[in-house]
Amino acid sequence: MRTWHELTAKRTLDLPGSSEHFKEDYKAATNQVFGELGYAIDMGNAQLEPFANLAHVRLDTDAFDENSNAIRLENKTQDNHITFSTLGLRAATHLNAGGVAIKPNATLGWRRAYGDVTPESRAAFSGGSTFELSGAPIARSAAVLGAGVDLGLSDTLSVGLSYNGQVSSDASDQTLNARVTLAF
Repeated sequence: MRTWHELTAKRTLDLPGSSEHFKEDYKAATNQVFGELGYAIDMGNAQLEPFANLAHVRLDTDAFDENSNAIRLENKTQDNHITFSTLGLRAATHLNAGGVAIKPNATLGWRRAYGDVTPESRAAFSGGSTFELSGAPIARSAAVLGAGVDLGLSDTLSVGLSYNGQVSSDASDQTLNARVTLAF
């Protein structure tokens, strides 16, 4: 999968007696290759699925050079690679209560990151030495958590709520999603 990005960098330089604003547009592209193996184990009204997946992500960021005076910032071309592996277990069941199909599910896993886990950028002020900027690092090891429920209210209408998270000792990334699906 490939995604293209259009980015804008803005900065303000405040000097005694003057203030300058800089803005530069540039582009980036993300490429991702992903594969997963899983084995569904049918247990009657429930299903368990141990799984393993592997993803490689590459981010290529174009260089930019501010068109300004002698203190313009030059950002170098960046190429970052990171690989993720996840081992885990999914569980799901199907219930029926009063004509409503209830489908709870859960995921528990362990994700490992390899490669450029700390995003870095090289830049320089016009005529100056190159320096590095570092972003927030991605945790090398994290728990993968998920839980959700889908309610089939009719043949054409369903609603769902799900939680997904990646939690480590250094950081967490959590989402809560709600959806309404109408088939026609």
